[in-house]
Amino acid sequence: VSDVTTSANLTLTFSAEIVGLSADDISITGAADVSVNKGALTKTVTTDDGVEYVLAISRGSWSNDTQVSVTVAKSGYNVFYEEQEITYATLSTGPEIVLSVIADIVNSKVKIAKYFANDYSVDWGDATTTDSVPESGVIHSYAKKGEYTITLTPKTDTAEKQRWIFKNGAGTALVPASSTTVGIVRVSQMPAMRFFMTSDDTAGNHFFSDFNSSGAISSFPVGSFDTSAIKVVGSNFFSNFSSNEYVYYTEPYRLPAGSFNIGNIETVGDYFFFAFNGSGGLKELPAGSFNIGNIETVGDYFFAKFNENGKLNTLPDNSFRTDNIKTVGGYFFAEFNRGGELSAFPDSSFETGFIKTVGEYFFFSFIRNAKNLSSLPQYSFKTSSIETVGNNFFSYFNAGGSLTTLPVGSFDIGKIKNTQYSFFEGFNYQGKLTSLPEGSFDTSKIEYFDMNCFKLFNYEGALPDNIVPKVPE
Repeated sequence: VSDVTTSANLTLTFSAEIVGLSADDISITGAADVSVNKGALTKTVTTDDGVEYVLAISRGSWSNDTQVSVTVAKSGYNVFYEEQEITYATLSTGPEIVLSVIADIVNSKVKIAKYFANDYSVDWGDATTTDSVPESGVIHSYAKKGEYTITLTPKTDTAEKQRWIFKNGAGTALVPASSTTVGIVRVSQMPAMRFFMTSDDTAGNHFFSDFNSSGAISSFPVGSFDTSAIKVVGSNFFSNFSSNEYVYYTEPYRLPAGSFNIGNIETVGDYFFFAFNGSGGLKELPAGSFNIGNIETVGDYFFAKFNENGKLNTLPDNSFRTDNIKTVGGYFFAEFNRGGELSAFPDSSFETGFIKTVGEYFFFSFIRNAKNLSSLPQYSFKTSSIETVGNNFFSYFNAGGSLTTLPVGSFDIGKIKNTQYSFFEGFNYQGKLTSLPEGSFDTSKIEYFDMNCFKLFNYEGALPDNIVPKVPE
């Protein structure tokens, strides 16, 4: 604010008309000795990029070049603070990588940051470029709405490959509370999977870990996440892929057809799909996705927290078939749908009949506090081949959950001779199970009972007391 004149105009540009906006909705504040008088507010110009308002202001008290803050608050609108962050590890001097983004509001912001120390230049697609990206990243603002093509040119050479992450950051807009398109929310072009692979059939660690962890990207182009060529993956393959819900969307968040066709994967590392949609807004998965039928050996946290508190309500046919898996690490499917919205599992899913050795927390809290799931597939959770178990085998499996029955033949523990700590502790803790299958939870072959084997198995649960398994006296 300058004291050259005693009056001036303050110009504000919004992405759309703010219905009923008045001078009373606009606050101008500064230091304690600063005051600005507001006059008439006029809507002046409407363009493709937004609506311009002019507020007449006059001198109250200020010194030369006083800094003030302008705040707009309007009932029925949200002040939206956003920036799409593209954290990109360019770890190859291969071809340029092109990413198309859509700016839905004026001054939509993109941040390009490094995940590692490698450098690259950026063409932002609006006739501006950045020659080098600093360690802290670089923020770019698009003055106009529209679609922009960002080109990243690697400047360093290493043996690794690329990684992308989309996150929320900073940037402001006043938008209707019901708005479904804010900022940069759709990706219209993505690199092919081969750019992310370390060889023809191998994907390295953290392949797409945290990729859309903010949930801020609502759609991806056809062909994204075609993983059909991958046979070997490192740790954290797709962990935390979409692990938060983006509350501004009312349309379903979907993945393209053909995504996550992992049927050729044979070897996986730890945290394979850990927290994939944990607390996320993804409600459905593409047909053919998550077929794990060729996997025999898995590491820790295979699908732990996959849909914990997430919005997924269905799984594709033939997904999560575990009938070929023989050896598993700890936390295999721990908290898979804890508090989640899945209402059913596909036929043939979670068949565990061939597994002989399991790590700790095998199916710990698998459907704990899940309110929509009342039954399991016919042949799921057969444990009759399991001989060696870790701690918390199936502890708190249905605690607080809505499961009322178990499949015939499930939870046969007849080959287990030695139990570990908290074997089935809290299995139906405050749960709705009312019966157990014939032959399940038979403890007659067990020679050693560790601490808390069946502790709180049915605490405040619906099972009749006479069928609740107990450690023999």
